Amino acid sequence: MATLLILKRSGHIISKCGPYCYNAVFDECHCICRGSNHSQGYDRALLNTFNHISRLKISDSDIQLSLHSQKKLSKLIQLKILPADD
Repeated sequence: MATLLILKRSGHIISKCGPYCYNAVFDECHCICRGSNHSQGYDRALLNTFNHISRLKISDSDIQLSLHSQKKLSKLIQLKILPADD
């Protein structure tokens, strides 16, 4: 399964949101999604990531969509499943 969000500082990964979060069976979330993807499953977490990336970047501009997420977002926009940002 794929990493959705990555937080890098000085070229080093500090934190990320991936399967350990969106497939979690425990209650607490300590990753960069701030709980929005926690225990949601991959499909819902991917949608949450696209919906919340602007809010997350406001609180920390170093948070980025992973390469996987960027490709998925581009494909969904291309298929007109998600609207393109104007």
